[in-house]
Amino acid sequence: MMITLISGTNRALAKTDALTDYISNLLEDRGIPCQVLYLKDLKADFLNSIMYNSTNQSDQLRELQDSFVRDATKFIVVSPEYNGSFPGILKLFIDAISVRDYALNFSEKKIALVGLSSGWAGNFRGMDHLAEIFAHQGGLCMPKKMAIPNIDKNFDGKVFIDANLNKRLVDFVQAFIEF
Repeated sequence: MMITLISGTNRALAKTDALTDYISNLLEDRGIPCQVLYLKDLKADFLNSIMYNSTNQSDQLRELQDSFVRDATKFIVVSPEYNGSFPGILKLFIDAISVRDYALNFSEKKIALVGLSSGWAGNFRGMDHLAEIFAHQGGLCMPKKMAIPNIDKNFDGKVFIDANLNKRLVDFVQAFIEF
């Protein structure tokens, strides 16, 4: 089993990356192999008018798809709330890899969704949007989603300030391992 965590933002110094690292550590502490794909590391060259032709896919995007998506058996997607949904870079990444080996990307693979926001909802709406996209691609989203509200008050980038929220996240990760 190889779990890929996708940090769903390209914003530098984002809490999303720190939360993704935190979840990665939870998995590693349980002996579960995982790898992290930070969308902030994507080069802009994959974004072009012919990216929807698989023969024109950028070399970097092809390598990321092969290493982080095709070979993974499970995914945890960590997505901040941007404008009432999830970041455009995450949708663009999903769209860009869908032109090559579509069925090998997310079809029949298990996916957990973690949302975070500076407000009270923890990106529930964005996670619903993502669940619909992954279901369309044949992915199997875990019914339970993990919403982390008020991220700046509840998580300092290394430690959860809210012990109850930390326990919920730990339980969520364990449930996903068993999913």
